Amino acid sequence: MKNLILIIVFLLLCPSLVLAEQERPTFSKHWQSFTINEKNLYLRAHNVGEINIFIAVKALMPEPLDKSLSDKLWQLYTEMHINFDVIGVTVLSNVVSELYNDPANAYVAIGEMARIARDKIQGKSVDDKLLKARREAQISYESYQDFLKNK
Repeated sequence: MKNLILIIVFLLLCPSLVLAEQERPTFSKHWQSFTINEKNLYLRAHNVGEINIFIAVKALMPEPLDKSLSDKLWQLYTEMHINFDVIGVTVLSNVVSELYNDPANAYVAIGEMARIARDKIQGKSVDDKLLKARREAQISYESYQDFLKNK
């Protein structure tokens, strides 16, 4: 269990870290290697981590917040937060797995895939978000490769 927690913390803190291997590792391979309980734990831990980041950022803001900044923070929170009371974690986990069945999504970070899965469950169109996530994953990989070359 301790190893699982360390793996989850590593994946949460380093979503764009790509190991220097011959074969480019994928988030989909990591995801598919998890048991259902590990997937559910990962999703809950990731969600809590993002909420805690939001709370920390809000605490650093000067009080009182002006209305436009407050509205922007609320919008950011609603974009990040996944309400597991409304969307069951197992349902979300299954949709993430379904999205990772498409090889084009293999490099999309798990947290981003979870937010896309949430939107899909809510009936929103996710095609544009998937394309954007794929592009960002490619840019992140290329940036990391440049970093390795210039080390």
